[in-house]
Amino acid sequence: MKLSDNLRRRGWRKSILGDHIALSNGKGITSSQMEADKPIPVYGSGSIIGYTDKPLVFYDTIVIGRVGACGTVQIAKAPCWISDNAMYVTQIKPGLDFHFLFFLLNYLRLGTLASRTTQPSLPQGPILNHDFPLPPLPVQERIVQILQKADEIRRKRKEALELADKILPALFLEMFGDPATNPKGWPIHRLGDVLQSCNSGVWGKQTSDESRGFYVLRSTNMPLDGRIDYSDVALIEIPDKKAQRYALQDGDILLNRSSGSPEHIGKVSLFRQKPEIHKPILFSNFVQRLRVNPEVMTPEYLFFFLRSDFARESLNKLHATSSGLRNIQMKEYLAQEVPVPPLPLQQYFSQVVILYEGVWKRRADTFQTSETLFQTMLVQAFTGELTAEWEAANAEWIAERQAFYERLPRLVILALLAEKAKRAGRAAATVLITALMKYVFLFQMEGNGGRRRLYQFVPYHYGPFSKEVYADLEALEQEGLVRVEKDPEEEKTKITLADAAKIEERLAMLPDDIKQDVAVIIETYGDLDHATLLSTVYEKYPAYARKSQLKRKGRRAQ
Repeated sequence: MKLSDNLRRRGWRKSILGDHIALSNGKGITSSQMEADKPIPVYGSGSIIGYTDKPLVFYDTIVIGRVGACGTVQIAKAPCWISDNAMYVTQIKPGLDFHFLFFLLNYLRLGTLASRTTQPSLPQGPILNHDFPLPPLPVQERIVQILQKADEIRRKRKEALELADKILPALFLEMFGDPATNPKGWPIHRLGDVLQSCNSGVWGKQTSDESRGFYVLRSTNMPLDGRIDYSDVALIEIPDKKAQRYALQDGDILLNRSSGSPEHIGKVSLFRQKPEIHKPILFSNFVQRLRVNPEVMTPEYLFFFLRSDFARESLNKLHATSSGLRNIQMKEYLAQEVPVPPLPLQQYFSQVVILYEGVWKRRADTFQTSETLFQTMLVQAFTGELTAEWEAANAEWIAERQAFYERLPRLVILALLAEKAKRAGRAAATVLITALMKYVFLFQMEGNGGRRRLYQFVPYHYGPFSKEVYADLEALEQEGLVRVEKDPEEEKTKITLADAAKIEERLAMLPDDIKQDVAVIIETYGDLDHATLLSTVYEKYPAYARKSQLKRKGRRAQ
């Protein structure tokens, strides 16, 4: 990445992710440890995969898909567990906004860094070595404000689509009953008996010449929502006469009969001819085409039956594995039982499905427009184009705001000391440096959802430690705002506020949300005695207790 002179003049600089963040891989969790009624979400590589009762992470963080859905980025709400097929951000150094990082990781398309193997995986190294353009913090916040609005529109439209997708399965159950119990007593037939044909597909030599080739749908063109994704369709050279045998018709059901993933094995898609493609569309040799007998069944009814929970549970018993590859035994698959309602009732359901497809298409087009807009804005954000005019018009304010952010860590220290004194009922209360260090750390981890970064903390003798806190205390002492007193006998350093009026004037510039976070931290932890405070921090944030002298002493005593 090369940074333009224009961006440099605006205060942007070229950075490396590893200079700003730290990552950790998640930890394994078994299905038996997850239940729907447990309170703690478990984040996998692409989404929440379950719930447990034991948290791994106690602060909001960013999760990156490591195995499977490589490179997907999501925000995990604390407390939570991160599974071992994902990694998560354990530290963000000062100068990088949490939400800016989230959008940046989306922009960088980390999935392209994954290994090209049978089971792709994404290591930490390429991510941490990735360079990126870093603007001043006020500009980061402006970018986040704009992108969050665009992302909210995109997200709401996506949620509307997902909600709409629940309508037809619900209608299927209402009209026909649950196939598992067949409450309406429909006649039962074997799947093979209601099909007109069942064939595997074809393959050939790939080509880039559309005049000579035919489009062939593969399992990768079959997303889990049951539709067909035409974004990456193979073009294969096949003789015309042979192609006619494998040409798909409206209403054909495609079955993925071979996969390394239990989630994708047995997935089905309902084919609809694309009007803009004027040649037959074929299907590959790892895909099975199911064509119903129209005198017995409609394709829409069979499609929703095969996507029902009952059919999916039955399917789990039918696929065998070979070197990790799962294969459906078609003889057994075709022997499965299917309730067959009266044909007119099926036909009415099919008419509703076709009408719904038109509505869904219009909604999907609206979502795609918002998706395209968001992706365009994402590119503009990290090339500097999105905020160029705003930065030019607000250059003086940006400089002032950046200066405030540079003073903010010292103001938070003063606020924590002042709140501690207020709770103690004295103008100035003495606070041990070790305790103050923990208050600042807890504010950073838990204030504002753990997204505000003031200091870089590392594990040390008494838990999380930042040498920058000492530097800021020295600066505050030179300004006459605090007194730092060392007790050589007790080997303790004590901090006391020095000029209440001057401190009150300084703290007036703090935003209300920061004051509130400070109050919550002191209310929650300020009354704990020193030993309890340390043990609480060690328990909640064990990664910062690795070098603790107290924990070592405890182990030796045992």
